[in-house]
Amino acid sequence: MANIFLNIWINILSINCLDYRQIIVFNAIHFWILTFVDAGLLLTLLYLRGQLSQIEREKNELTQEETKKSQKKKKQQENEIDKVAQKAKKDSQKHNQKNLNKAIGKQKQFQQRK
Repeated sequence: MANIFLNIWINILSINCLDYRQIIVFNAIHFWILTFVDAGLLLTLLYLRGQLSQIEREKNELTQEETKKSQKKKKQQENEIDKVAQKAKKDSQKHNQKNLNKAIGKQKQFQQRK
């Protein structure tokens, strides 16, 4: 864009039909046009940067939520495993007590026979 204005300015100067006042006015107009274009580009850049940071925040929130969900699921699975292990331990203790009682009963019967 700046190259186009520069080429126009060079063409106008090369024609030599303008006096210095017209060249000053042309340069002033050219300066303000470039200033507004630069300001527009800067505002666009700032807007896009804000959009990018918002997207990154949303992405971080989603990853945190997913992490919390997976941790919660993992904790539930661990709780279920613990429950099953406790139940198996109780069953084992009950079975061991039953076997112990049987062994004691057999020992008493054996002693009574003697």
